[in-house]
Amino acid sequence: MARSITFTVNGPVDTLIKIEELLDGTLRFDVQLLGAGLITDLRGLFFDLAGVDASTAGLSVTGIDGSEHFIGQSVFGEENVDSVRGDINVKGAVAREQGQFDVGIEFGTSGLGRDDIDSARFILSADDPLSLDSLDLADFGLRYITAGNASKRSDGTKIAGDASGVARNDAWEVDENAAGTIDLLANDTNGVQPDGTRKTVISVIDAEGDLDPVSGGFQRTVEIGGLVLGTLFVSDDGFATFTADGADVDKLAHDDIRTWSFTYETQSSEGNLATADVVLTIDGQNDQPIAFDVALTVDEDDAFDTVQSSQFDPLTGDGVTGNFVGTDIDIGDVLTFEIISAPTDAFGNQYGEVVNNGDGTFTFNPKDEFQFLDAGESRAVTFQYVAIDDSGVGNSPSGTEESDTSVPATITVTVTGSDDAPVGFSDELLFETQDQSMFGTGEALILQPELPFFGFDTGTQNLSAQIVPSYTFEGDVLSGILNGIEALADFFAGLFGEDVELPDSIITPGVSTQGSFAAKVGLQPYFYFTSGDVDSQIPVDVYFEVPRQVENGETFSISSVYSVDGGATFNTMSPNVNFGMDFVFDLDTDLDLLLTASTFGGGSTIDVWDIDTGNIAGFNGVQGEPGFNIFDFSAEDDLETSIDLAGLATLDLNFPVIETTGTPDPVGSNTLTSEGEDDVAVLDIDVDAVVAQLIEAATGVPITFGESDSFGLNIDIAGAGVNLLSFEYTWDLVAANLITTLKAIQEFSLEVMDLPLMAMLEDGSTITGFSLGDAITIDTPDDSTFDADIDGDADGLIDFGVAVDMDAVFSNLSYLGLDLDFFVGLLRLQGGITSDFFSGPSVSLFDGLIPSVDGNNDGFLWGNTFSLLDNVPLATLFDEEFPIEGWNTATTDTNMYFDVA
Repeated sequence: MARSITFTVNGPVDTLIKIEELLDGTLRFDVQLLGAGLITDLRGLFFDLAGVDASTAGLSVTGIDGSEHFIGQSVFGEENVDSVRGDINVKGAVAREQGQFDVGIEFGTSGLGRDDIDSARFILSADDPLSLDSLDLADFGLRYITAGNASKRSDGTKIAGDASGVARNDAWEVDENAAGTIDLLANDTNGVQPDGTRKTVISVIDAEGDLDPVSGGFQRTVEIGGLVLGTLFVSDDGFATFTADGADVDKLAHDDIRTWSFTYETQSSEGNLATADVVLTIDGQNDQPIAFDVALTVDEDDAFDTVQSSQFDPLTGDGVTGNFVGTDIDIGDVLTFEIISAPTDAFGNQYGEVVNNGDGTFTFNPKDEFQFLDAGESRAVTFQYVAIDDSGVGNSPSGTEESDTSVPATITVTVTGSDDAPVGFSDELLFETQDQSMFGTGEALILQPELPFFGFDTGTQNLSAQIVPSYTFEGDVLSGILNGIEALADFFAGLFGEDVELPDSIITPGVSTQGSFAAKVGLQPYFYFTSGDVDSQIPVDVYFEVPRQVENGETFSISSVYSVDGGATFNTMSPNVNFGMDFVFDLDTDLDLLLTASTFGGGSTIDVWDIDTGNIAGFNGVQGEPGFNIFDFSAEDDLETSIDLAGLATLDLNFPVIETTGTPDPVGSNTLTSEGEDDVAVLDIDVDAVVAQLIEAATGVPITFGESDSFGLNIDIAGAGVNLLSFEYTWDLVAANLITTLKAIQEFSLEVMDLPLMAMLEDGSTITGFSLGDAITIDTPDDSTFDADIDGDADGLIDFGVAVDMDAVFSNLSYLGLDLDFFVGLLRLQGGITSDFFSGPSVSLFDGLIPSVDGNNDGFLWGNTFSLLDNVPLATLFDEEFPIEGWNTATTDTNMYFDVA
């Protein structure tokens, strides 16, 4: 496209002139004679150039399109040209009307009949580019002469006129989704004509051709690069409007500039034409990107994180990775994504973490925060993100630009639960009780008075004393002493060849003692009595199970089981008495002799004595003090006697002392049992001796079934018999004994009934009202304060410990029992060497020399005991069941905890 003007110079010969501004900076002239007549030979063209110094601009004229051969001379001069040569001039009326011109051009040749020029086309160029504006309303003059073959061209004319006003190029810019209008005639010369009317746009053309004529003007749908951007409308009266509302206009990115060029042509009231080029710039505006909601699913264990405790299974998953989804209608925009919130569930809990991978994807890691979900359960967390384009306009741009940041979109991650094994904690609790009564609830009656000490006890006596003090001699006293030894000093000086210096003062040594003395010598009696006591040690194996993880606000249970360990035991001791006496000989003394330093030597220590009987190994009485025991009497060992009943029977009497040890029965049960017995009286009747006496009484014939005798060497020495060497023997043909035993029997059981507990949680709260084996119910608070930050351990693990007491029932059945045993033995011969001077060997005929028939090592060829009665109850002494007290509280050493999401 190019600017141009087309106008007519009217006169005797009307001439149409079109001047076009070419892209190379030259001007193209097309001169056309209008009408016909005698004067039709164009000989000269004259015009002005505004803004150009014709004398120095380097102007030149070149014919084109067939006019090359008749373009003659050209004359250039700033307002100084009215003639080219000869009659090729516009002198006279034209010069007077228009003044002199800047350019004059000759057409054709002189002479009759050589040529008749009715049109001409040429290019006007200069050193610098020329503009059509230089010819805006410029003065023009033309010289015509007579055409034809006359021998002489005597007729001609000179005409003058003005060029029409020029139309100037226009440009305007319209933003995407906006409309803009430009007045094309506003900068055109005489766009608004002197009569007040506007020039008329008579055509519009672009690269596609003529715009479509519509009512009131011309119209074009502007499509650039396949994008329909809007509608261009040029009105008849010279207004151009572009509405950027095309179907594809939103695809223009920020500063995506698209241009559309067209040329319009106007016509004045006189019929003059002018064209100009117009450039429409369509400025792309940023359109806000769009981010879309995303939904993903991940398993609670598909996580990667270091869990709080090594007791939990490690999490080695990959989480779930998804794509951000965003679009931007703007062509060429590159989107990035930003996560703007943390993953949060519907209750406001922040669970898991999300990482923007920077490549258009994100990774959600459930971490160790969804383990509270059971199989079939799920929990959704949401977080938001935005898409950001690379336009750089920011999120609050001015004008018609839209934000470079999208409206937030939501990503929903549904975490599905899976079964988690509960976390178990095991421990052993040890319950102990001491000196509990075996006859009722409470402590046993124990008498252990402190008996007085009979003797003397000096306590600790100080043996430190000053014997000889240290003295210092100086002054007159020292002078008197030194005068007495001066001669001696002179002697030594002569002997050793040097003077002896005498001191200014003399300090004599001091003598003192240092030590202590303590002595305790005498008798220390002691006494102990118990009414019967029970001591117990019961280890209990406990096991707690807590959920792998719980959630704030959740109610959950801690289950527990327990069992009495196989090492459980209790010991009983029936009423008993013990007394005795120690001789105490506790001597602890030491004495040192101390010499203090003097002028003639340093001090020293001399150890005089150091004795402590407490350091003598094995020199201790029963009470632990230095000395020895005189006697120690215990009812268990000493309160017994035997009565011979005329050689036919013996009666053994005993103070029963029963000690038992109970263990679980069966192993693993909650009940411990024990049984103990001790003889009260044993009547042993020699039946064969009784039978022998009955036979003798009936027949008068003495008879015996066995006896003991000896033979050997016995002598009297000073009236005393001495056994030098003898053989003593015992024989039985038959032996029969009927043994009746009265026994005190005690049967005990200790049953663990209940283990009440108190759980102490990390936040300082306690839970009571439960026992081991019960399910402990815990209500977690709705916030994380349950996991108290103690010494910086707010770690999501709620620590708790359990303190447990024991409730147990003790059963004591004490009664008198009767045993009746019958012993029969046949043939026994036993003997051995005896002497008052040594112990000899012994032998049994039927065990050592001849094998016994029954295999019993009892000296008889055959012998056996038959139990006729065994623990037959005669009388119940005590039968009671009662709670036992005195159990210590046992606390688990295991640091139990559960995870709180």
